Amino acid sequence: MEKLSVEFMGLILYEPITYLSNIVLAMFSLFWYTRLKRENSGDSMSQSFSRYFLFMGFAPLISGQAHLFNYYIDHNFFHVLGWSNIAIASYYFQRGSAMDFSVEVKDKLNWIFIVLLIATISTFLLYQFFGDIDLDKTTIGVPGFAAVSIFTGISYVGFIVPLNYIKLQRDKNAGSGLILLGIVLTIGTLVVHSKKFSLGPHLNYNVLAHIILIFCYYLYYLGMRKKIRGHEDTD
Repeated sequence: MEKLSVEFMGLILYEPITYLSNIVLAMFSLFWYTRLKRENSGDSMSQSFSRYFLFMGFAPLISGQAHLFNYYIDHNFFHVLGWSNIAIASYYFQRGSAMDFSVEVKDKLNWIFIVLLIATISTFLLYQFFGDIDLDKTTIGVPGFAAVSIFTGISYVGFIVPLNYIKLQRDKNAGSGLILLGIVLTIGTLVVHSKKFSLGPHLNYNVLAHIILIFCYYLYYLGMRKKIRGHEDTD
């Protein structure tokens, strides 16, 4: 599917609606960051979950520039920066989810989370600097996004889902249940991306995926808030 482009003050700007959807997604994420940060600034779970939304707010702000100014950029440097922020956000999501467990378990898992974070960002950088030059400026899609899906899948399916599922089964924790529901709904974004489902040049699959993600993030926010408040009561 060809990219929609507009000319503004002599600049050729690609996918302006995708750019706006990135900005909206970022604003929601940063808003939820401020709300979670107020819950209990001294609590480790609150810090971890709020930072998830902080970096998920930075990511679309940066990646949006990659979509808008793609005509002028051969390497997807902005995408690498945006994807790296997603990786950091996933680290904090994992870390926050591990707060329900013993100190020994948390410490062991945290080392795994750090190694996975380093491996993820290193892969993004190596791919973009040595393996990916985007010569086709007219077709929607970003080479290398598969790497994002793979590493995000490892973070969520390998750690975030099991940790919250154990908490849900063990303590009937409603917060973990909401988080798991949000993760299930993100499958919709994978379907939209894989099928490249669009409603026209203005509402391409990137825009539709961002709309779905807003609802998923809201469920994350509700679940995280419940977990933080429950965690405070046990401190």
